[in-house]
Amino acid sequence: MKSTRLFLLSLVFLLLFTEPMISLVNGQRMVWGVPALYVYVFVAWALMIGVLVFVIHRSHPGRGTAADDSVSDE
Repeated sequence: MKSTRLFLLSLVFLLLFTEPMISLVNGQRMVWGVPALYVYVFVAWALMIGVLVFVIHRSHPGRGTAADDSVSDE
């Protein structure tokens, strides 16, 4: 299930960086004195990392218990 979620998230974030989406914000517009394209790329990138961390972290229930800290003999 985790791999399916990660695959779908990868597709969504890939779509965010395709030419049609980039062209929506590419231009002379400024956001807080910074070109809108730079803000868009940074926000999309930060959102991608945050969502991936959330999905990966959430898929490990029971993290932080003493049983998880033990090292296997493999």
